[in-house]
Amino acid sequence: RYLMVLDRSGSMIGERLAMAKLGARVFANLSREGDKLGLMSFSWDPVLDAPLAPMNATNRPVLRQAISNVSSDNGATG
Repeated sequence: RYLMVLDRSGSMIGERLAMAKLGARVFANLSREGDKLGLMSFSWDPVLDAPLAPMNATNRPVLRQAISNVSSDNGATG
C-alpha cells in the first residue's frame, strides 16, 4: 500500500510540480498488478485526490488522471 503525496503549494509552480507529477506517474506505471496506490496533495490543506485502490486496468488510468489534475493553488504550505 502506497499513498503518494504531492506538494501543490506556490513553491511548486512550474517545473517542480511537473517533475513531481512525472515521478508519481512513473511510480504508478511501474507498480504491480494488485498493488494499492492512492494520491494526496497539499498546500495549506490536504486533499485526497485518489483513494487507495488496487492497480488494475480500471484503476491505473483513474490514478494517472488524478495525478494529471493536480495543480498549484499558489497557496502556502501548511
